[in-house]
Order: sequence, then C-alpha cells, then structure tokens
Amino acid sequence: MSRVIKFRAWSGERMADLVPTKGATLGMLSDLVEEERWSVMQFTGLTDRNGVEIYEKDLCRDMGGSVGVIEWSEVECGWLWISESEAQTPFSECEVIGNKYEHPKLMEVAE
Repeated sequence: MSRVIKFRAWSGERMADLVPTKGATLGMLSDLVEEERWSVMQFTGLTDRNGVEIYEKDLCRDMGGSVGVIEWSEVECGWLWISESEAQTPFSECEVIGNKYEHPKLMEVAE
C-alpha cells in the first residue's frame, strides 16, 4: 500500500493543486512557495465521512457540531483535529466544511 503525496496551496486569492511530477523534488516545491508566497497544505491521506480528502488546515465539523482545524503534531507524529472540544473524533466521522484560508470566519468558530 502506498500513500499519495499531494499538496495544495493558497496564494491569498486562489487555491491551486500542486501535483508532483516525475523528477520533481520538494526543493522545487519550496522554491515555488517562497517566490510566490503561497501557503502550502499537505494531503493527510485521510477522507471525511463524505469521502472528501482532508488537507492540513482544513476545518472539520464533528457530528456534535464542534468545529476544529487539522494540524500536524510533531509530538504525536500524526494529524490531529484541534478544537475546543475535548473529544477525540475519528476523521472518518468528521465533515470538511472549508479551510482556514478561504473561510476565515469559520476559523473563529474553531478557536
């Protein structure tokens, strides 16, 4: 089983998919991001309850209505759903409702 490595990026005005091509390196991606001032989000390899791909910085709502943001944890060495709720909701039970860049008002709910 192999994991798909994908990224998307927010320019401040639009979202773009960054699809690695044969021979591309993370250094090339880093150069693009630095030159254009893009905010990059990595695909987690997970999907929500509707089959929508979950990316870093996505905002997700659990079945109880709590909203959280998806973040990488160096301590846990994995993706976490960070919310005010103490509950540890499985990603498969959450629903992606936006991301912190395109939907900053939803981010206020998650904080």
